[in-house]
Amino acid sequence: MKGDFSRNTYNPKRRYRSVRMQQGRPLLDADWNEQADILNAQQSQGFRRMIGQHGGLEDGFLLTGRDTTAERPSLFLQPGSYFVEGVLCELDGEDAIPLAEQPYFPGAADHLTTALGKTEQALLYLMAWERGVTAVEDPELIEPALGGADTTTRTQVVWQVRALPLAQAPEPGEDVAGWPEWQALLNKLPPALTITRGYNLENELYRLEIHDAAQGDAPATWKWSRENGAIAFALQSEALVVEGQQVDVALVARPGLQAQLAEDDRVELTCRTWELDGRPGLMARIETYLEASEDEAVQKLRLELAAAAQPADLDVLQEAAERPLLRRWDQRPADEGTAVLPLPPGEAVALERGIMVLFPADESYQSGDYWQFVMRSEDKPGSQMTVTQCGPARWLVPLALLHRREQEWQLTDCRHTFQSLTDVFARLQLLDADLQATKAALAALHTETDVEDEEQEDEITLLQRQVAELRATVNQLAGRSDGRIVRTYRCQQELDVGEVVANSPTEDGYVVRAGPEAAPLGVVAPRPDDFAADEYVVVLRGPALCRVRGPVDSGDLLASAETPGHLEKAGLWTRWFQPERILGRAIDISTTQDFELIDVFVMRGD
Repeated sequence: MKGDFSRNTYNPKRRYRSVRMQQGRPLLDADWNEQADILNAQQSQGFRRMIGQHGGLEDGFLLTGRDTTAERPSLFLQPGSYFVEGVLCELDGEDAIPLAEQPYFPGAADHLTTALGKTEQALLYLMAWERGVTAVEDPELIEPALGGADTTTRTQVVWQVRALPLAQAPEPGEDVAGWPEWQALLNKLPPALTITRGYNLENELYRLEIHDAAQGDAPATWKWSRENGAIAFALQSEALVVEGQQVDVALVARPGLQAQLAEDDRVELTCRTWELDGRPGLMARIETYLEASEDEAVQKLRLELAAAAQPADLDVLQEAAERPLLRRWDQRPADEGTAVLPLPPGEAVALERGIMVLFPADESYQSGDYWQFVMRSEDKPGSQMTVTQCGPARWLVPLALLHRREQEWQLTDCRHTFQSLTDVFARLQLLDADLQATKAALAALHTETDVEDEEQEDEITLLQRQVAELRATVNQLAGRSDGRIVRTYRCQQELDVGEVVANSPTEDGYVVRAGPEAAPLGVVAPRPDDFAADEYVVVLRGPALCRVRGPVDSGDLLASAETPGHLEKAGLWTRWFQPERILGRAIDISTTQDFELIDVFVMRGD
């Protein structure tokens, strides 16, 4: 992030736990900032180890679709919270918002139109990062009691939901991590620069930043600052005057302005929207100073836009809500018609006072990539160091798979959800109550040790007869034919008798094969000959033949399995925390093998 810092000292490999002050020593900004970085890292690592790479409660950041049969679906994002690599992302509100109206992605509508315009499958993913905010972007950071001085900066977690087009739709159940487009996005290695130290140096924190990425035959361009890009001033949006390539701007003056901005300096005009969209600002050269205001609160400058800059783009800077600003950079290109430097990969470039920079060849450079390095007056001239890319650091996780099948858009949720600790403990308390009741029943049975063998045999015979009568009563109530509760549904998939189905997430009256993430509805039964090809009879309650995966015994509770359309024996976790997956019980069978049709009593909702 940009700011007037001496250096960045945080290094996670050192495993420092805290920064300790000493009496009589000066306190530097680097010490304060390292303490904040240590605490942030510890907190993020703790959340990541508890939650995993990503996860959230309930419907936070759930993507839903409307107009699924249109050329492009309308996508909506549910409010809530979601953790990405241990970092909390939040969306306030109660109602879902259109995905094109994300709070931190002004260009979301154009991005989605471009990404989804010529594809029938895409991965919708969440990208989060930490954004630096100074008093220029947020005037409330200025302290009036100190004469308008800006004392500190802030960091803010911002996020965007983006779309990644896929060459082909993954198979159902396929792991997101294996998709080549996703791997290419995640595994881009940041290039490292070789820096040669110079002479007669000041104590500076240098920043090198890519301005424009390479396009066709045009090389990438870059800019640099010996003060980490911290020299920035707020613009008065209403005072912007444009005449051709000349622009008159009015800066909110502060002490030392004329010492920090000089004629022929290269500056960048930018704003909040351009920054969040990852777009570089417009570069210009300070042509001259104009008159100051009477109260000296505003200083006017005349700028000459670089040849590549389009004056029409300045319209957005005339909106006060955009927080437009002017930032100084320290490069001085030989060509006065430009304000940035061409990037020559594989060649050492002179910075100033003997400092040389070598950009490695065969690397992909994106707008906004930046490197920082410290120069000190005691450094040995001519020595070299390797500087790894500092940012921008991005955290990426998948949210949903959007794909089109049979002229209808479908969304597959890729989020990881979990329950709150209060819900978990509530279920554990219920489980403990059941265990105590079971123990009490067992204790009562063990006290009947004085019962004679004949009496025990009589009791066992009586119990067996009662069980048989109860089973007959259940079968009679269920009807095994007439007493069943059935309903007709439609399905766009071809289903077989015995397959387990769930309600379609996109259309009423339709069903899909049930999987581990869907609450099962019922079981497909034989249908009359006069039914349409997409009509099916579904048993909602009562006995039915059902496809089962894995060994099952009579009386076992059955839940939706990993294999779509099948049931499996419900484990303890499913019974405690996912009861909505349980469909019914196995009846009148011996132990089954894998993938068999067995009798199941459907009792969904009990």
